[in-house]
Amino acid sequence: MAYKLVLAYEGAGFHGFQRQPGRRTVQGVVEEALWQLTGRRAAVAGASRTDAGVHAQGQVALWCPDDCAVPPGRLLPALNGRLPQDVRVRTITVVPDDIDIRHAGSKTYSYRIVPGGSTDLWLSAHSWAVSAPVSLQALDNRARLFVGTHDFYAFRGEGSAARTTVRTILSARWHAERGAFVFRVTGSGFLYHMVRLMVGSMVADVSGRRPGLVAAGLASAPGFKTAELAPPHGLTLERIDFF
Repeated sequence: MAYKLVLAYEGAGFHGFQRQPGRRTVQGVVEEALWQLTGRRAAVAGASRTDAGVHAQGQVALWCPDDCAVPPGRLLPALNGRLPQDVRVRTITVVPDDIDIRHAGSKTYSYRIVPGGSTDLWLSAHSWAVSAPVSLQALDNRARLFVGTHDFYAFRGEGSAARTTVRTILSARWHAERGAFVFRVTGSGFLYHMVRLMVGSMVADVSGRRPGLVAAGLASAPGFKTAELAPPHGLTLERIDFF
């Protein structure tokens, strides 16, 4: 029997999702809580490896114990009762043992910026305070350039082990929401640091500091990097869909 967990967490207190020796991670915290609850030492495999400081509302993880004495209907409240307040399990579903959560149909991320910053505590913790003047319409115009299948080499972070840098973006838009400019992007897959580099490049482009950067990155020859990495705390993994 396997269990699919949908997780939400505040990224500030974690060194990313994936387990790391001597560091607090989402995977490590969830595995420890499951062990305390069920007595079963079984790995929790994540569908996406969020970085340190990145938040999630819809991370998907798979837990495959040899057996579990806690009935599925009681597992969710019992597990949340043992987890710290900065990580919650939103749903638990029993799924086939052979499900492969590493191959999602699409992933959706959001990124918040606040021109000039915010006095709102939650918004400050979940957004990038951009000092340069930026236009929402100009940002949205740049976002539309990403839609389609492109080589995103220029928007790939160092250390990526991806075999190909070609990715398909299904939608990419900016909109205003509760005092922030929010970028929401859905794609079939993303490279290491890709969304943060997309956002950093758009801000550098429309602010006039590096005009034309987004178009140049998409049209560039191999070897060119935009190198405009937005900070992690503005990024949230919203959802992962399986088709």
